[in-house]
Amino acid sequence: GAKAESVVVDLVREALDMYPDKPHPVAVLVRARTHLKEVTQLLSLSGIACRAVELVPLYKRPFVVDLVQIIRALCHPGDRAAWVSVLRSPYCGLTLKSLHDLVSGDHQAAVPALLERALRPLPDKNICHAERVLEPEEFQRLMAVVPVLLQALTQDDTRPLANQIERVWRLLGGPALAQGTGDLHDAERVFQLIEQMAPYGGLDLDALESKLEKLFAAPDSEQRAVEVMTMHKSKGLQFERVILFGLHHGPRPDQNPLVRIEQIDAQVMFGPIKPRASTDPDTFSKYLGVREKRCANFEVDRLLYVAATRAKESLHLVAEVKLDQNTGQVAGPVCGSLLDRLWPHVPKPEVPPALQIPEELGSDRPVLTGQPLRRRKQIPSARPLHVDPLRNVAYVWRDTTTYDREIGILVHAWLAHIGQQGLEVWSSESVLQKRPLIRRQLTQAGLPVKEVDQAADEVVETLVAMLTQARGRWLLSHPQSYREWALMDAAGKVSVIDLALADEQGWLVVDYKTGRRAKDESLLSFVQRMRERYAPQLKRYCLQLTELDARNARAALYFPRDDLWITLDQD
Repeated sequence: GAKAESVVVDLVREALDMYPDKPHPVAVLVRARTHLKEVTQLLSLSGIACRAVELVPLYKRPFVVDLVQIIRALCHPGDRAAWVSVLRSPYCGLTLKSLHDLVSGDHQAAVPALLERALRPLPDKNICHAERVLEPEEFQRLMAVVPVLLQALTQDDTRPLANQIERVWRLLGGPALAQGTGDLHDAERVFQLIEQMAPYGGLDLDALESKLEKLFAAPDSEQRAVEVMTMHKSKGLQFERVILFGLHHGPRPDQNPLVRIEQIDAQVMFGPIKPRASTDPDTFSKYLGVREKRCANFEVDRLLYVAATRAKESLHLVAEVKLDQNTGQVAGPVCGSLLDRLWPHVPKPEVPPALQIPEELGSDRPVLTGQPLRRRKQIPSARPLHVDPLRNVAYVWRDTTTYDREIGILVHAWLAHIGQQGLEVWSSESVLQKRPLIRRQLTQAGLPVKEVDQAADEVVETLVAMLTQARGRWLLSHPQSYREWALMDAAGKVSVIDLALADEQGWLVVDYKTGRRAKDESLLSFVQRMRERYAPQLKRYCLQLTELDARNARAALYFPRDDLWITLDQD
């Protein structure tokens, strides 16, 4: 006979043709989510819109899986699996051979560093390594994706994390890859979840995936669709045709609880735990178990009644049966299944002639293969890439932002921690004792192993400077201070202020900086360059504080390692 899923597809298609003007033409009902198997996927592949109500886990939707890999890649440059997954996904669509040619040469470097290296022109040649090893179409797709990802790593973006990720997703063409409105709703739910968990950064990726496992994909909003749901969810609804699918599945195995409990009005009955030395269960506990089983049977009958009465015109029962290996006849259903309840009242299926020969008894069910790898049809015109490390920050890995950025993030976190605990519990020696922890934190942040020691030294040097300089100790011990203070303006833009001090003059905004001027740069030139670079950001901080309580606000940059204090020129 035909596969049960194929039978469902035929019945659904027939119902959609029979009831074109009905709001709820057909529904597929199952006892449990796990009984669906490939039904929803097969319906989609057959071109039938499907509204699955709290059935398909969000984390199992391919569209969400690809989006999560983008999030992992942006949050952790050292997540090699995530970066390779993004390059393999429909966003870029590289073949396995192409991925191997691009990233297999160096197992220590992070994938972004390998991509930057692969896109850099070869010496005395007009092409790069990536262009040489990839097919022309693959190279064009790579050129459309990699600049967006690398720029997202290096740019200093002060917007909420969810907005940053959504912007990258849209630049990569995420909405165009959606198969329907359900995919777009699923993506929006992921962004909302990130906004709830980590509005200002520091997203816990494991916690994100744990929460995604508890959510379900949004149903498609198309009108001409089959509705798929559990029998419990169908209560109170009516459909022209109802298909009860997976009736052959049995209930979960019954496990004896530690204590059986039954409450009747104000009285409670307890079935005691079986004595360790006894092989037989307690008599009263066994009695309660029989009562529970009887109640469970009543619940099965009630559930079957609810499901069967959802149909207005026709009811179809779809189940899989097996052949008895000895007799060659149809075997009885699994005890406790819905089919077991219906078995005495339905005609027994006939064995197909092809299956009446023992040697041709049913084989394993074929596995439904997924959709082929989808790639973009519209590719932006690509221009030859000429990387200049001094000018094009989108392709710079170590020399500009990422290295300094991870140091800055960690320094800011430690300074906020020290300021909250107080100077009386911190000293230069205690900071030096934290160096192994700082080194682990930098490794977890994705810095290459060869750079971790130097970065840890810079973090320790900055913290020690704060604890030994008079100005640094004053900033750490100020009584009216707000550290890592997140403020949102009227436009919804979030600003996280390193340090805000309240005094008799109003507000003093202090922005910590871990960088240093170049060897050939004069102090005056450095000060002027820092003012020009950070003036818009500091003015925004001051404006937000002034709007908060109408007090005057001023701002300054502080470089602890050089004890350099740069005030902002007020207009």
